Amino acid sequence: MEFIDITEGKEPFAGEYIYHVPTRGIVLCGGYDPEKDSVQVYGGGKVFRDRLTNFKKIKTPTALRVLPTRSCGGCKG
Repeated sequence: MEFIDITEGKEPFAGEYIYHVPTRGIVLCGGYDPEKDSVQVYGGGKVFRDRLTNFKKIKTPTALRVLPTRSCGGCKG
């Protein structure tokens, strides 16, 4: 698994899994507060807030990204 430093323009968003460096664990992002430069996350059975510098984004290979699917169109009536 590869991790990417969080830079301006690549801030985490709610619902995204990110890596927490101090605990060396994957956590679920609950929200990013740019004014306080902190991220609220859920991980290890609790909700906590930490500085943005303590997190990294998880690099996802293009082949694993979920693509939108289309319906067959048979139920449109």
